[in-house]
Amino acid sequence: MCLTGGSQTTTTTYTYSQVWSDEPIDSSQFAHPEGHENPAMPFTSHKYAATDAKLGEFTLDESTLSQIDGTNVLKPDAPDGWTQSAGNLYKGANAATPAVGDVRVNYKGLPSGTTISVLAKQSSGGFADYTTSNGYTIHMARAGNAAADQMITDQKKVESMITWILRGVGAFLIFIGFTMFFGPIATLAAVLPFLGSIVRGATAFFAFVLTIPVTLITIAIAWLAFRPLIGGGMLVLAAVFGYLLWRWHHNRSAPHVAAQAAAAAAAPPAH
Repeated sequence: MCLTGGSQTTTTTYTYSQVWSDEPIDSSQFAHPEGHENPAMPFTSHKYAATDAKLGEFTLDESTLSQIDGTNVLKPDAPDGWTQSAGNLYKGANAATPAVGDVRVNYKGLPSGTTISVLAKQSSGGFADYTTSNGYTIHMARAGNAAADQMITDQKKVESMITWILRGVGAFLIFIGFTMFFGPIATLAAVLPFLGSIVRGATAFFAFVLTIPVTLITIAIAWLAFRPLIGGGMLVLAAVFGYLLWRWHHNRSAPHVAAQAAAAAAAPPAH
């Protein structure tokens, strides 16, 4: 990056790396697709469910089996044009030096006799979703022998983690929104490079400070419908934070206002 008369000129360098992917990578979206074209994939990752799988006398449908990951590595015979390579079926010139367009496939399965645990409603000789009185749907399955309460506890932990991740993403988006809102101020100040850096730091700080109460209010509104006490408590917390923010701003600006008032009082009357 170089500075010229207060403006900035940015030079961007793009690099491309070869990676194995189980989903197509659209090379047309590359900054420089020329010479980096990805051929179409002949097939993508997929999970197949046996149609005759049973747990005791209960039939295991695809929705139940799809929740259980296969653990055993399967090694079928290599068809024509393919070779065996480190547990994979490989199609390409040389497995040691893979090139763009080469394909490798591996298989994993759940062998017959595997112990699994299912938490769902019995229905027509199989399993179906069970809906609780509050509208929550239960249909869980995992490999191994697990008690029902343990499966529920583990599911709560997973859902709690996802919830906090989504809250973090939401807070980050709110911060980005405030940053963009203050963006024009930083752009105007960037005429002078040293001033632009200071203003960008200040706007980022204010965006962060404003993000906290807005995030708390957003989460609290969502909680009010299900847990009013928690939602109400978060609204009170947001109000307290807003008040402290106002007091901080008032205390910082009070000396300046007082100085202006004193200067106005000491000035001679205009004629």
